[in-house]
Amino acid sequence: MRIQPFRNLRIFRTCAIILAAAELALLPASGLEAITNQVFQVSPGGNLVIAADRGSIDIVTADTNAVGLTVIREVKRATDSQAKELLERHQLTWAQSGNTITVKARMPSEYRNWRGPNLSVRYQVTVPKQFNLDLDTSGGSISVAEIQGQLKLETSGGSISAGEVDGTVKANTSGGSIKIAGVTGAATVDTSGGSIELGVMGGSVDADTSGGSIRIRSATGPVKAKTSGGSIELGDMAGPVQADTSGGSITAKFPKSPTGDSHLETSGGGITVLVGDSVGFDLDAECSGGRVTSDVSVASQGKPNKSELRGQIAGGGPKLVLRTSGGGIRVKPLVVAVN
Repeated sequence: MRIQPFRNLRIFRTCAIILAAAELALLPASGLEAITNQVFQVSPGGNLVIAADRGSIDIVTADTNAVGLTVIREVKRATDSQAKELLERHQLTWAQSGNTITVKARMPSEYRNWRGPNLSVRYQVTVPKQFNLDLDTSGGSISVAEIQGQLKLETSGGSISAGEVDGTVKANTSGGSIKIAGVTGAATVDTSGGSIELGVMGGSVDADTSGGSIRIRSATGPVKAKTSGGSIELGDMAGPVQADTSGGSITAKFPKSPTGDSHLETSGGGITVLVGDSVGFDLDAECSGGRVTSDVSVASQGKPNKSELRGQIAGGGPKLVLRTSGGGIRVKPLVVAVN
């Protein structure tokens, strides 16, 4: 069933779908699937809000002045009558107020733990290339194509992925990994159950995971990276870095002198820092589980010690504090590949 777009964007109207006979008639013979389509006329720079009780959310972008919404609901392990009852009870609503589209879905509490039939949901949405997203699902993954806007992405049961984002990103998941190709503005990403992989980051980065590794290709702003269960790999860093892990090694590259002090610490592995030519640091390195070595010249202070090294690199600069209790520390020159 296709419902025509809202005609007056200045009037707030809510459309509640209770899956009446007209929609149920579109179900296949097995009575297990329902597909809902809707189109909203908008302008670039608007807002899409989705608050879903379950299901994956996939966002694609296009040169368009409309938001196209498709919701696919499928009931498994059910008779036709059970499937119809479950679809009727699943409350799917949408609304448009000006340039903001809101989609909500919830199941009444008495059906949330209903044994037997299983309801799966997929949200497939097309938005203008410039659009803000506020997406929240309690039971699925979130994927977003390349987009310009402010993104807030949250799921309790899946992974989060995004292409290049010209804007800011806040992403949180309790049960999956996070992968973002790049962000021009600030990025805050948090997961309790997976790894974090970030591309070219143009603003500040705050990355936190309790169950995986962290990898950042490059960052021009300050970086905070913390994990309790994996390694940290930092590419070209231009700003100050705070990196902490209890379960792996840390590698960081500084092709240029960063704009502030850095602190790298691990309890479960070694630390390797690569510094570009003529990049100055005030080095403070100490380990209890290995040796501290440097392949770049350090004007050391005090008596040499295999587990400690303090001094200036290339005449000094921002502080570079390195600490590990589970491995060694090595400072190496960064070799830049010539094409």
